[in-house]
Amino acid sequence: MDRIWEANDLARDLGYDGATPAFWKFCEDKGLKPIHGKPFAFDVSHVNSRLASIGSVAD
Repeated sequence: MDRIWEANDLARDLGYDGATPAFWKFCEDKGLKPIHGKPFAFDVSHVNSRLASIGSVAD
């Protein structure tokens, strides 16, 4: 892990209005989990691989 995506930034990049409950539901549904011990940070490479495997971002 060398790059971190903060939850609010990731949420906005995915089209959400920040880290809203809808964003967290999306993360749960798509298997996006924050970094252990950092509940508002995501590993960029993990996010990119998960998003690539699901094909579309928002439903």
